Amino acid sequence: MAVTVTTSTQASGQVRARYTVTLADARQFVVGPINCVSVEDANARASGIEQSIIEQVAENDADEVVNSGATLTTNRQRRACLRAGMQAEQAYIAHALMSRVMPDLLALNRTNAQLATLLDVSIETVQRIKARWQYLSDNAATINAYKAVQQGLV
Repeated sequence: MAVTVTTSTQASGQVRARYTVTLADARQFVVGPINCVSVEDANARASGIEQSIIEQVAENDADEVVNSGATLTTNRQRRACLRAGMQAEQAYIAHALMSRVMPDLLALNRTNAQLATLLDVSIETVQRIKARWQYLSDNAATINAYKAVQQGLV
């Protein structure tokens, strides 16, 4: 990965910086222009901008894996799947998404604090996820019947 910083100094003395972040897989992202105090300030911001891009790309890549239906292999992908399940308006969609993660997660027999660390979320988020999963799993038969009606299978 590499960050290229291009700066220009305005007549007012203000520095404008444009950052080009190139990832290992050759994808490029351009950020800017960003007003900076000096060239040194522009260079100092480079690593923060790079980390921000890396985090966002990793989240987007995890979302793509979830949406494709592929096997979830990382905790980031599992977290993305749970997030999608928590945000799903239709219960059958939420159940389908969360069922890709929750049985294995619960089989670990970890505390909420340990799950929070594993998934890099708060304990409160783990509690909300578990509560939603409990509701969905308790009502799986009704949810699946609704899904069948929605899809015209009945």
